[in-house]
Amino acid sequence: MASVVDKRGLNLGDSIAVYSADQASWLTGAGYAISEEVIEMYGMVRAIAIRISSVTANPTVVVTLTDANGNEIYNSGSIADGTDYHYTPTEFLPTAEAFPVGGDITVGITPSADAGGTGQELTVDVDIYLE
Repeated sequence: MASVVDKRGLNLGDSIAVYSADQASWLTGAGYAISEEVIEMYGMVRAIAIRISSVTANPTVVVTLTDANGNEIYNSGSIADGTDYHYTPTEFLPTAEAFPVGGDITVGITPSADAGGTGQELTVDVDIYLE
């Protein structure tokens, strides 16, 4: 189950909530189908952090956020394994500071290949920062 740290509105000087999807992982030979998790979240997305472990098969990973109506509201594009990737809305639209989400959001994590090598495990962590 996803974890949530949300201190918004508690007068603690913290205006950011962090929604963390469960760590997705794929073992060598176990396949590499999409991992999806539905997280209820409300607010303005300020950043998305994605951490991908390094494995011998060098798969790429695509992370998506999809709303309850099936609209894809974020797509990371292909990210190489062994990468720590930090997305902010201004990266693609210089005048954007955040984009809204509300309700059930599906976090999809899709690797392009098996982890490779004996005993390898591809792991992906996704943290979504909202205000």
